[in-house]
Amino acid sequence: MTAFGSGFGFGASAGKPASTFSAGSRLFGQAAPGTTAFSFGAPSQSAFSFSAPAQPALSATVGTGFGLGSSFGQPTVTAKQSLTGSGLFNVGSIATTAPTFSPSSGFGQVAKPALVDAISDLSTSEDMLRYIVALTNPQLYGDERDAIIAKLNQLLAFLGCGKAYYANSAAPIEFTPKNPFCRLRFVGYNKRTDYRNEEGFVTLIIKRKAEEVRYSRQLLGDCIYRILGCRPSLAVNVGSVKPLPGDRCEVNVCIVETHPVTGLKHTIPATESYSFLVQPTARMQLQSQASVEDLAPKADILDEKLSGYLCLPPPGFDTFTWKQAQLDNPDKNTLIPWPINGFKELLERHRLQVQEMELQEMSLERLVEFLKKADRCSADIQLKLESMRRTQHLLTHRLILIIAAEIMKFKNRNAFDNDEELLKYRLERIDSHLNGPLQIAGTLTEMFSRLRSHPECLIPCLSEKLDNSFTCDVKLFLQRCQESLESVIRLVQKDVELMNEVVHREIEANQRQSMVSSHFA
Repeated sequence: MTAFGSGFGFGASAGKPASTFSAGSRLFGQAAPGTTAFSFGAPSQSAFSFSAPAQPALSATVGTGFGLGSSFGQPTVTAKQSLTGSGLFNVGSIATTAPTFSPSSGFGQVAKPALVDAISDLSTSEDMLRYIVALTNPQLYGDERDAIIAKLNQLLAFLGCGKAYYANSAAPIEFTPKNPFCRLRFVGYNKRTDYRNEEGFVTLIIKRKAEEVRYSRQLLGDCIYRILGCRPSLAVNVGSVKPLPGDRCEVNVCIVETHPVTGLKHTIPATESYSFLVQPTARMQLQSQASVEDLAPKADILDEKLSGYLCLPPPGFDTFTWKQAQLDNPDKNTLIPWPINGFKELLERHRLQVQEMELQEMSLERLVEFLKKADRCSADIQLKLESMRRTQHLLTHRLILIIAAEIMKFKNRNAFDNDEELLKYRLERIDSHLNGPLQIAGTLTEMFSRLRSHPECLIPCLSEKLDNSFTCDVKLFLQRCQESLESVIRLVQKDVELMNEVVHREIEANQRQSMVSSHFA
């Protein structure tokens, strides 16, 4: 085999196979198991056909009731989808089951659809009679032990496990969590996926570790590319790889088609890709070569189909419980009520919750580590910035010294100009003031020495609290000062007004005199 793809890339494109495989070769080195851990729903038992491009034909038959609060009959629904030869894969006329919608469960897995079985456990009156006999009147011993067997059968039916013996000549009835008498039923809420059908993502459940699948990402894309017929116009993009409990992982893939003439790229819709990969031949190749347990289209459910799904309660759930679950939905826009039958499904959901919590904790740890690294980088940058500032300051002083030396060298043996003479005069005047009779420089030096020897002189003195009488005297003194200042201000303003009036009259007199002089002249 040739080189593997990167294990940490966000997507790998497989336009042409990177290695050659025989028809029976396996991607991960060993055959895929015959049984699957995830049950997406058999292709012949698609329940609601939410993502089918064609309108399914539904038929349902409901059996009679029984006095234990449950119904013997379960609706039998069949759905078929026809894919003509005009599709992008050119597979001709195919009769397949419409794929069920797959909203994300919020725990990192493709949600299991609540199937309305095509052939229910109680599809005929004979089956109903067998249930009635097994739960009420088994004929094994012909004495009181048969009543004990009936109670045991009722307990097994309530638990949804075990086998019920009711006659010596008849095969036992095997109870499953989907039988109408099972009491281990729950309603959870799955998050609606944000993916659209146009994005073309199909989810594969692979019975391999996520690290191994990431390492062989390119080989997985090549395997799907060969299953598609090695058409040059098709390319397989392998997206995110998410770990699941039990050494499994969830892989998102999409198929991109390139137009041979224009070169425009078009993503194959998820339902069309799923319809091709779910065919028996393609599915068998995926199971044998890539250890694919199950697959489902990753597309959100349409609102009108969601309304139909919510109107019909799942098998084993009464209408009141289903409606109450819808009323208790904490977020009706993003969450969908989802039936959980039996302890195994509940345990699987719990494991997925634990797995999702571990993934979130790992993401938080990586985020914290990234923030710590960013803090260290920020501290290093601050240190470098401070060092560069000191270097810049040093270089600035050095540049000033060099400029001063160059100016001194340029003006050597030249006479002073006017600006330099003025500067020299000012410096000599400052020097005379400092070293003159007043001895300002000596006084400043003595003051600095005293401050250095007695630094407590710079400490501000603590204010003393004044008594009321002194405060009143100070207030009265300040008030009188304020009044005196106001009177002085008024007097000055009055004098200014008088001066302005005198000046104005003098100007008018001068104008009048000039007019008279000009008249006589």
